[in-house]
Amino acid sequence: MIADKIRSEIPPVDIAEVMAEIEALLDQSIGAEGYAMPPVADPDRYVDLSQIDFEALRDKFDVGRNRIDARSRKYPCPPEKRPVIVEAMRRLGMI
Repeated sequence: MIADKIRSEIPPVDIAEVMAEIEALLDQSIGAEGYAMPPVADPDRYVDLSQIDFEALRDKFDVGRNRIDARSRKYPCPPEKRPVIVEAMRRLGMI
């Protein structure tokens, strides 16, 4: 009852101006542009993923994986070869 009396004496509030400001702020904050890759020193490092045949790549890795797994069980990498392998992986950009 008292709450109804208080509500009846408060005029309706127009929040249209505040909503317009919030909408403008959201429009500025949320861009609808696509993601732009930052420039790199070597543009040849970019890869167009749409040109990759993932099925063929999967087949290639499945075949290679079996051979590598079999070799690693038979011939574990001796400790003296590990630094050479790590350096080769660094040069290839793998680590």
